[in-house]
Amino acid sequence: MADTQQTPAARRVRAYGDGMIGWRHAGDQSTRGAILNKPTPTATPSALPTPDALRLALAEVRDLQRTAIALRAALETAQQERQRQVQDALAGAHNEAQQLRDTIAALRGELERLALEHADALQQSASGQRAELGQLHDTIRALRGALEAAAAPPRPRPRPH
Repeated sequence: MADTQQTPAARRVRAYGDGMIGWRHAGDQSTRGAILNKPTPTATPSALPTPDALRLALAEVRDLQRTAIALRAALETAQQERQRQVQDALAGAHNEAQQLRDTIAALRGELERLALEHADALQQSASGQRAELGQLHDTIRALRGALEAAAAPPRPRPRPH
């Protein structure tokens, strides 16, 4: 059976042996308390790890180191991507706010221009009405003068001397 197809317990036994020291080094969770409460027996030559076990352990350490490096790189990439997304969102919000400010300024300018045009139109209308009123008053005076002249008795003409 290949090393990758063995159970974790079988790999530990193969790597560290089946003695008390082997279990302690393998980090078996189920016997951890029992190992700590018992005195540690002296190491015997059969309980020491074999060169194959050491190679396997070193390979596992290297694999774990590579995994840690890969996970760290993935985390940094994810953080950079998140930071880029935040920067893009901030830039978009800033651009939108600037566009809204520009739109407000343009609308305010248009409103002021329309207000000035309206005020000019009112002033021209009032000026036109005053001019028409003045003409009507002049017409009334002229007609009144003509009526008074027609209704008045004729005046004697002065005689020439």
